[in-house]
Amino acid sequence: MINFCFAHKWLRLFAASWIINAIWFYKQAFKVEPYRQQAEIRKYVIRSAIGTFIWIIIIVSWNIIFQLLRTQN
Repeated sequence: MINFCFAHKWLRLFAASWIINAIWFYKQAFKVEPYRQQAEIRKYVIRSAIGTFIWIIIIVSWNIIFQLLRTQN
């Protein structure tokens, strides 16, 4: 059986790992001389940045809605 509480805690780390991936590999994906695997690395860096952006939008939206509706019954 899956421990959903444990899985929920790990879901919070996705955005952190995506932003770290995008920052760490940015230079290899866009700034160095072209090499064979660069296109694949670039693809993953872009996806990590997009994932981080979407995750931040979701968290900020949830926080705004929570703050606006927390005093209502």
